[in-house]
Amino acid sequence: MALKPEPTAPFHSVQYALRVLETISRYTNGVTDAQIAR
Repeated sequence: MALKPEPTAPFHSVQYALRVLETISRYTNGVTDAQIAR
């Protein structure tokens, strides 16, 4: 019986990381941690 590969990160973690990256990409002069937290 072959083992199925399991994702290394839960889906919600990946979504959260993508949202952070999208936020950072909106700012051309850098971004602060307070802006990311909003």
